[in-house]
Amino acid sequence: MTPKIDTQIAQLRTIFHQFKAKIEQERKTVEQLNVELEDAKKEVERLTIAHQSFQQEITRLTALAEANKKQQAIEPNLFSGYSRNEAEIDALVKEIDFCIAQLKNNNG
Repeated sequence: MTPKIDTQIAQLRTIFHQFKAKIEQERKTVEQLNVELEDAKKEVERLTIAHQSFQQEITRLTALAEANKKQQAIEPNLFSGYSRNEAEIDALVKEIDFCIAQLKNNNG
């Protein structure tokens, strides 16, 4: 073989080795990206499950709130039976508490 052919073969080998190294580097990059993709898929699945759980909880709480509204409309107000006598007693108790507080402040 002539020196020119040997030189060209050496250059082709160098180019081949560069391509081979670049291909290996790209394969590693692809592997890393596949790992990241799998992690992302798992995270999406986890978030989807959480979202469904939250939706179910929202539905449950909405139904509960609606049931409570209906229950309030059906049941009489707990304080509607509150007699005037009891209201007067509460007012007197508050007034007595106020007077006691005033006496303590004046004597203190």
